[in-house]
Formats: sequence, C-alpha cells, structure tokens
Amino acid sequence: IREGGDSPELYFEAAMRAHNLGMYELLVSYLNTFLERYPPTQWVYYYLAIGLLETKKFNEALEAIKKEIAEFKGEGIHIESIVAAANAQLGNHSVAAKAVEKSLKMSLSDIDDLTSEGVSSALERLWRAAKVMGNKVLISKMESRLLCSGFAPEEYFVEQRASQKPKDLN
Repeated sequence: IREGGDSPELYFEAAMRAHNLGMYELLVSYLNTFLERYPPTQWVYYYLAIGLLETKKFNEALEAIKKEIAEFKGEGIHIESIVAAANAQLGNHSVAAKAVEKSLKMSLSDIDDLTSEGVSSALERLWRAAKVMGNKVLISKMESRLLCSGFAPEEYFVEQRASQKPKDLN
C-alpha cells in the first residue's frame, strides 16, 4: 500500500494481517478504505464488525454485521457471536441471549466456512457476551460448549483456578 499498490485484494490482505496482530483500529481503517474504493465482498463487513466491536463501537459493529447478513446472506456462529457481543455490551440482553441460544443449537461439525481459530474466537465472543449479561445459565452452557469442543480459552482455566481453595499438601 505504501508503494502505491491499489487493489481490493491488497487492502483485504492488509486488513487480515492487522486482524491477526490484534491491530483493530488499523483493521477498520483498511476495510473502510476498501469499502470507499471497491464494491463490498463477502467477509468484509464481518471483519469490519470485529474491528468495530474490539474498538468498542458497538452500534457500528451491529450495522456492519447487518450489512453482511443482508448483502451476503451471512449466517452462522460467527455472525451470532457479533450480534451477541455487541448487544450484550449495549445492554440489549434479550437480543444477545437469543443470539447465544441460537448459536448453541448450531453444530460445530457442520461449520465449513471458518478456520479453527475463527470457530474458537466466535465461541469465546459468545462466552464473553454471556458473562457480560451475567446470565448464569448461558455462561454454563457456553463453558460446557467450550470445554467439549476443546476451545476453552486460558482465561476460563485461570478463573476456575482462582475460585478454588488451595489444597493442603500435607
């Protein structure tokens, strides 16, 4: 991009690198430039929604994910994770809870459009949304799903260890 490159593939690849590095403001910048210059393609609004969610622009994240759904018939656990996370942060707990419940009905083995990292991040986003809502039933269901799928993040285990009393080794 610095050397004058200008193609949709270049901007999308730069956005994916920013995403992988956790540089969400840069991710949003690259995807906004992409959308200013080129017609939207599948996944652009989804990744834009992730960037907006991570930069705490929850209403904008919902707008972006609605565009992914409307223009590209986006559906799946990754879409529901954005809907749940943004709505949980905005206090729209009934909408967020419905998205978590909907995701819980989805079979992970049927997912063929996400990498394992994509599935993992979607599940973690759903778990965090349940925690933001303070919904103990959904938290428990999401924790079970994380454990059964092998995608439980380290944070889950840290919390579990912190809540246990030290064992007497004598």
